[in-house]
Amino acid sequence: MFRRNVIANFFGRAWPNLLALLFVPVYIRYLGIEAYGLIGFFTALQATISFLDLGLSTTAKREMSIRQDEPHLVDETRNIVRTLEVVYGFVALLIALFFLLSAGWVADHWISAENLQEKTVETAVLVFGITLALRWPVALYGGVILGLERQVLFNVLNAIISTFRSIGAVLVIVFWSPSILVFLFWQLGAALIEFVMMAYTTWAVLPQSQTTRQAKFDVKILRRFWQFSAALSLNSIMAAVLKQADRILLSGLMPLQSVGYYSTAYSAHTGLGMLHISISEAAFPQFSNLIAKNKIEELADNYHKACQYMSFIVTPIVSMVFYFSYDILLFWTRSSIVAKNAAWPLSLLALAYGLNAMMRLPWRLQLAYGITRLMLISNLVSLMIIFPTMYFLIGKYGVNGAGIGWAILNAGYYLIVPHWVHKIILPTHKWRWFFYDTLLFMLLSWFIFGIAYLVNITWHNLLLSSITLGIASMLYIFLCYKLYPTIRFFWLDIYRLFLLNN
Repeated sequence: MFRRNVIANFFGRAWPNLLALLFVPVYIRYLGIEAYGLIGFFTALQATISFLDLGLSTTAKREMSIRQDEPHLVDETRNIVRTLEVVYGFVALLIALFFLLSAGWVADHWISAENLQEKTVETAVLVFGITLALRWPVALYGGVILGLERQVLFNVLNAIISTFRSIGAVLVIVFWSPSILVFLFWQLGAALIEFVMMAYTTWAVLPQSQTTRQAKFDVKILRRFWQFSAALSLNSIMAAVLKQADRILLSGLMPLQSVGYYSTAYSAHTGLGMLHISISEAAFPQFSNLIAKNKIEELADNYHKACQYMSFIVTPIVSMVFYFSYDILLFWTRSSIVAKNAAWPLSLLALAYGLNAMMRLPWRLQLAYGITRLMLISNLVSLMIIFPTMYFLIGKYGVNGAGIGWAILNAGYYLIVPHWVHKIILPTHKWRWFFYDTLLFMLLSWFIFGIAYLVNITWHNLLLSSITLGIASMLYIFLCYKLYPTIRFFWLDIYRLFLLNN
């Protein structure tokens, strides 16, 4: 089931990310780089206020995975979902009210627009706020579906709504009106459809009660989960602010055009997120279930396999993006100006992402154990460091400084934090994780694709560079296949799946 879920998550995440990557050049062409910078600001703002999730979506995911094999807990399970649904609805109303009251101030005092009218920006902020409020409960519904290990279903739904949202947005700005407001109103309509679809599906897949009792709001459930959820909430606040520090500072320190260039690099790098999410989303319910059953040896075995899958998939893609960022951006946007201004930020963001992705499964393991202390401390220290560091680096190096800040921070994460993670959980497995599960993959990919990059800059021949990249990829796969039994089984599973489907 784990490998099936990994594959489902990968393709389920790949499709929305592919659509986003394909259509960014269209957005820039029809809306302009300044309007796209505004979209980037909204994306950062959405992630920043994600602390209002209160850690409840992760709590829901964990509780569903623990209870999925317990028929006598069906009524309690349904009450948990209803209770959290009420909380999410209340928070959604607060979000809509906040944007209603603050839209004018944000447009007038925070966003520096040269070509967009202030009234347009104010309306855009308001529409975005309503859209965000509608999308807010979707995190809960997604957590429930994933926790029940209905990950294939979740990814099908995600792919459908992403297709509607992305392709529809392109059609309306190309054939109706190239306006940021038209774009945002389409996103609002898509959010409404997504909310209805996810709510209906969630209640359809939940175990059905054998009694006539309806699911109800129960304050006792909140009291029971408050400590774990409160810790996750505090961590979410810090993580959300931390992750968006670059674009928050850039939007205040740099012209909106520069924010647009950085947002282009950021959009390209977020496409990499489908790599780690496909694995971590499949691993978390499994970790939680094995911990609840106290199967520690099986947990350790699955943990190392998942880490090796993560490294095998993430590191070569990260290496290619790091070395070939300018070529990727030029091919993607068809603009040498955008590629020139966004190449270095993309390389640095890719490097930071690769290091951060290595930490995803250790963090998931901690959450599966119900441990949040180390994550809170780590994020608190990072917050104390990142804002003054990022402020200095942006002032000195512009948009490149934001990428440098992320690379430094995530290098620290990778080198320091795992010592404490594995001291608490699986203490004898730390060095195996460092050297065998992660570092060897990184060294192989950086070296192999570094050689391919040197060939590219030496000969500047498209055909030769393509052949070199192909050889490098095959060499990387071959070496991993020889060094790791886990990778051999991975390819055998894909081969068997292909045969069964054909």
